[in-house]
Amino acid sequence: MKKIDKMVVIIRWIARIFGLLFFLFWGAFFLEHLIEWFIKPLPQTPPLKIWIDQILHFILLAGFIMALRWELLGSMVILGSAALFFPRKEAIPFMFITMIPGVMFLFCYFASRIYKKKVIL
Repeated sequence: MKKIDKMVVIIRWIARIFGLLFFLFWGAFFLEHLIEWFIKPLPQTPPLKIWIDQILHFILLAGFIMALRWELLGSMVILGSAALFFPRKEAIPFMFITMIPGVMFLFCYFASRIYKKKVIL
């Protein structure tokens, strides 16, 4: 195995581990909000912006899972939904940290294709 192949395998596993950790971390927030809405009834339904944020949050979580199988699709979903989910100035650090696995998956996808060989593992 060439040096670049080993590097791609290592980065892919780091991306998978971080992706799953972020899935669990952001998934806990997602579930907490769902519980808040549906278990403890609110006096009124949340505004449309909150519903859209929840949908984007779900898409972000789905992207972390998709990236395990389809690196290109999953990374694009992670990057796009993170950019839309964290639009406020104070949330920019969270956006960039959340995008790290997506960038790593994207790197692995293109590195595997550039060297004409799909590096699996």
